Amino acid sequence: MAYIPSECTQEQYRSAIYNADSKHKCYLAFNGVEYEDIDEILEKITIKSNIIDTSSKVFSLSNLIAKSIEIKVHDIDLSKIQNPIDLKIGTYINDEIGYVYIPIGIFNIQETPTTSNGITTIKARDNSVKFDINYNAKPLIDGSETTTTDSQGNIIKVVTKMQVLQDICITCGVTCGVTNFRGMDETIGIYDNTITARTYVGYLAEQCGSFAYIDRHGALQFIKLNSLNTHTLPFEDVSSFTNDTKYTISKTIYESGVIKYESSHGEPTNDILYLDSANPYINTQNQINEIHEIVNGFSIDSFKIDNIYGNPSIDPFDFIETMDENNNTYKTLGQNTLTYNGKLKHTFDTQISKEKRKTNISQNSNEYFKKYVKTTIDNEVGSLKIEVGSYSQKIDNISDENESINGDLKDIKGKMTSLRVDVDGVLIDVSNHGESLDKMQYNFGTQALRIGSSTSEVNSALDNTGIKVYNYEELTAVFNNKGSGIDKLIVTGTAQLGYLRVVKGIKNNKKVTQIFHLENLIEDINKLVGD
Repeated sequence: MAYIPSECTQEQYRSAIYNADSKHKCYLAFNGVEYEDIDEILEKITIKSNIIDTSSKVFSLSNLIAKSIEIKVHDIDLSKIQNPIDLKIGTYINDEIGYVYIPIGIFNIQETPTTSNGITTIKARDNSVKFDINYNAKPLIDGSETTTTDSQGNIIKVVTKMQVLQDICITCGVTCGVTNFRGMDETIGIYDNTITARTYVGYLAEQCGSFAYIDRHGALQFIKLNSLNTHTLPFEDVSSFTNDTKYTISKTIYESGVIKYESSHGEPTNDILYLDSANPYINTQNQINEIHEIVNGFSIDSFKIDNIYGNPSIDPFDFIETMDENNNTYKTLGQNTLTYNGKLKHTFDTQISKEKRKTNISQNSNEYFKKYVKTTIDNEVGSLKIEVGSYSQKIDNISDENESINGDLKDIKGKMTSLRVDVDGVLIDVSNHGESLDKMQYNFGTQALRIGSSTSEVNSALDNTGIKVYNYEELTAVFNNKGSGIDKLIVTGTAQLGYLRVVKGIKNNKKVTQIFHLENLIEDINKLVGD
């Protein structure tokens, strides 16, 4: 919620911050050392806080709110620019209190500062950037002393969701400020080291109806959607106002393509919150009901307010509210850009897409594999079952260890560049296929992909290179019966027909042969039998 300074009341701060004659100072420290008199060389600071993706304009809980800064300064000592950056902005309250400083955040330089025409530009992001690494829970699970029994009676190790969240923070070097959340004591025994820590944090926040964010002191926090602070902006200070559309949640859905959980529906003309179908921590109807209790009735307007007096105490997940001259009240999220150059200016811009807000689609992260298997993960026992009705997606990388995979694969279209799955048995039934398979690449182990009946007169297969071959025994019998002068039928260990060596005659007491490779011998075996 909006930051309330301890040195003065909220009313005193608001009175000062929205005063046309307000005075401000900047505090900037690199690696714990204050850069003195920074205002004397400061050109401009731009602070951006995003809660809704500006490109998709779709509301979602499954993300980690990020904050970034850009600092432009004249003639700064480059040797003093070091991580981390601590930024605060002070506002003069009165003679008795003096300046009150609002912490903006702890930031990390992401690229080498650049200097042009005497102005150095420093770009940095808050501690959310530290979660941009793949997280592997295997060491945590392997070291757990807590166990449970799976459906086969095997004893497996499990950990709680809170333990996972705390381990993510330790791994990423971020303080975990989250002390409790819904489902924190539920145990899980699964992991996927191809998913980023940022995504896992978003999953854990979403499954308890919360936003995940980095607070002003650099710690990870969760805040529930029904616990947001409302901050009122005086309409006379709004220089421009454009109302677009309203977004109001009255139903919550988790849908993976096979399993669908949904809450009861309120006003049917209102909007549906689609949960991330890749989230491995959502797997019961009861969870959906509990999330919906938190988010039901959440309502924001889609509008933009340009260049009003800036207030650094507002967070992006705060509600900001204003009332126009006709007493119409508008409320939206505090997604904003704040600029400081001696004066503070704020722009609030929260846009919800008209087209997408009513569309019956599941909002997914970029973790395609978890979308593919999510609905069949048993968090409690750590088992995995794949049940896919129809799935079309590019899967770039899958790396997992599973004891069993059971599935009814009816329609799968995809390009798999890397697939590693350890299974005890795989049964694929391809039936009623009237179309040819072309422009496809397969990489099988020691077995061919068989198509057709094993008792058929012509038993064909796709070998390891995707080439059509005939049953070795069938071909041998045909050629022997024909007395064709075939000297040898060469095959590989997988019954791939390599080539035929045909005797053409005898010269100098040696056989004269001709080699026919596979691609030159694509003949109909039935024609050979009938000749």
